[in-house]
Amino acid sequence: MHTVSGKNLSIEEVEDVQKWLRQNSISTHRLRREFSDVLPLAEVLKRDYPRLIDLHNYPKKSSVQLKLANWETFNFKVLSKFNMTLSRDFMDQLANGVNGAAEVLLHEVIRLEKRQRVAEERNASLRQEQAWEENDEVKTVVVNKQPGQGNYY
Repeated sequence: MHTVSGKNLSIEEVEDVQKWLRQNSISTHRLRREFSDVLPLAEVLKRDYPRLIDLHNYPKKSSVQLKLANWETFNFKVLSKFNMTLSRDFMDQLANGVNGAAEVLLHEVIRLEKRQRVAEERNASLRQEQAWEENDEVKTVVVNKQPGQGNYY
């Protein structure tokens, strides 16, 4: 299980986060404030995992305590399914809009997406190899016609 806690990102990692935000049409203008609640992240992840995330579980909250409760629920119901959990301290930082916490979270989401893509590619490759193995038997076809028999066009 991978536990996420506050850390400092490198310049390249911050650039990766900003690129990901642009690709997902997310404004960086009020990032700390927007991601102090779990709803924006839930909406983004719902696109790729619609059966896993029920947005009704994460109504937009305004108090820090209620935002923290949303993060705890999301941590348990969703992130744990990806072998990723947020530390209590880190969820508190997110709920309080601590500078840099949203970027760290989004960097972890990017890493999660990469791991999922690699796993999907590996599974697709394994399925293809299994299909080849199943069809690798030598097939013998016996033709019982002699030249001149039957209708040839």
